[in-house]
Amino acid sequence: MKLLVTGAHGFVGVNLVRWLAATLPDATIVAADLQPPDALTTAFLAPVAARVQHATLDVTDRAALARLAAELHTRLGPAPRRLRDAPPPLGFRSRGEGKRVR
Repeated sequence: MKLLVTGAHGFVGVNLVRWLAATLPDATIVAADLQPPDALTTAFLAPVAARVQHATLDVTDRAALARLAAELHTRLGPAPRRLRDAPPPLGFRSRGEGKRVR
């Protein structure tokens, strides 16, 4: 199983990544965020680091999503159809702004 977690280096995301990696032994988790993981995030994920791959990604950037999908396809194999064909979640900002942008 392959899982992509966006916002993965924030408080909720990093806890979700660690829980998923600890709970699902056959899963490969790609932890994507706007910034690379800092030292605290790296240390927190150390117990599950072998099963977590990090990616720097802005989910509002369609070209970046396409590049990541191609890279993950090469490294991990094809994504399930429902993920390949889903439109990217454009039009929203993260990091607590809590409002739709146009």
